[in-house]
Amino acid sequence: MATDAPALERVFAQAAAGRPPPPDGLHVMPAPPGPVDAVVGFSFHNIVASELDTDEVRAQVDPDDPAGPLRVTFLAWLAKRLGTTAGSLDVVLACAEARSIAAPASHPFALSRRADLVEHPRVRRAGEYRTDLIVAADDRLDAVAVAGRGLAGRWEISFELDQRRRGAGYGKTLAAHAAALVPAGQPVFAQVAPANAASLRVLLAVGFRPIGSEVLFRRV
Repeated sequence: MATDAPALERVFAQAAAGRPPPPDGLHVMPAPPGPVDAVVGFSFHNIVASELDTDEVRAQVDPDDPAGPLRVTFLAWLAKRLGTTAGSLDVVLACAEARSIAAPASHPFALSRRADLVEHPRVRRAGEYRTDLIVAADDRLDAVAVAGRGLAGRWEISFELDQRRRGAGYGKTLAAHAAALVPAGQPVFAQVAPANAASLRVLLAVGFRPIGSEVLFRRV
């Protein structure tokens, strides 16, 4: 198993541009700045980013099991060792250029930048994992879009739409507006639980591509 993995932020940038890391096993690297440690999985390339000793981490993973770092047994061990709990296993999706995602014209939103929504559940959760938050909302449609810097400094988005508006194409427009909050020239990322098929379909429809999976471990 290789030991010379590039920095995590570079891995994400290259994967978003269509250049996934090579299928060369497990990499252990220091935890990135921010509030979380992480296990990130690509095709036959896994990264454990934490301050734990490299040999200690490797001793817990079968070198012949490409899914080993994302198995429940390893994630439970890592959470206990870090003194925290494991987050959900999410699909990671990316688009190489945030502004390349065009909003459909069929469902216009009147989103405006907001600084008064810090207690909104979507915004509050984003604030636990991201910095430099940019929040926009359309009260008329009960829609909220959030962008911020998350794991390894990458730009991430999330969004929430009133349940009564779902299933009519509004989600695609809102996702595109969320991506438009990210500075031009930057790749943009989103994490979605595999069971959240509706959000996965929305992100795929507007131009995001799945690049891997991850589990975050919030530091306490």
